[in-house]
Amino acid sequence: MKSFLLAVLLLLGLSGCTVVQGKLSQGMTPEQAIDQMGQPSRKESIADPEKGGELLRYVWSDGRAATFGHDNHLIRIDQLQAEQSAAAGNFDPVSTPLSYVFYPIKAGLTWFGSALNCVAENSCHPPPPSAGPG
Repeated sequence: MKSFLLAVLLLLGLSGCTVVQGKLSQGMTPEQAIDQMGQPSRKESIADPEKGGELLRYVWSDGRAATFGHDNHLIRIDQLQAEQSAAAGNFDPVSTPLSYVFYPIKAGLTWFGSALNCVAENSCHPPPPSAGPG
């Protein structure tokens, strides 16, 4: 029984590490590409350098990118580098969650500091009323 559970856990662990093994070819529609490769990790619009406008681009976790033309057919297949295939922006897996956790504390201390400043300077007053239209 223990070996069966170990085998199941090993199988589940390895299934999380599978690599996308589909094949992309010119002229595919987005639906055909998803059928072959699975759901992309990122869907985005990029600028079309030749004709203007925007093109649809799908990026998969293995770094492959498929760019679809204005007629909704695959026109370009790219292999992106690791830094290009990462999510946009500078996501820090440690700093970002901590920023969300401590934001209420930071905001509260800011308001508390404003209140202390108001009391210390004895100049607390509401902002002047805004002028009406006309």
